[in-house]
Amino acid sequence: MNTSKLKPLSYEPSAEVKAFIFQQIQDLEPFLDAVGGLGVFVEKTELPQDDGGILESFRIRLVVSPKGNRIEVSGESPNIYEACIRAKDSLVSRLSPLVNILSASAARDELVAYFARGGQLH
Repeated sequence: MNTSKLKPLSYEPSAEVKAFIFQQIQDLEPFLDAVGGLGVFVEKTELPQDDGGILESFRIRLVVSPKGNRIEVSGESPNIYEACIRAKDSLVSRLSPLVNILSASAARDELVAYFARGGQLH
């Protein structure tokens, strides 16, 4: 469902949902160490249905800003837990290549520094 044209409503997640989001963020720690802090935004939309009912949808946006750049991903679902998992998975897929490059650069820099100090291969 595409709710991108709907205006998000003011929404405060329950303590249980906040705990779940925090747990998902913990899985991102190895990535966040390399790229910096994380912003988490929870949005809820309501779509009126023909039968008079309301269809709720949740969107979790995750934002990181490595070295002045901005990476923003979101996960959307009628189930807030599923929306969170989708957002986390999306961020992992976006950050993995970046973290790999940063890790390779750091290892290369350490190796160059080692040899610059007179280090030798054995």
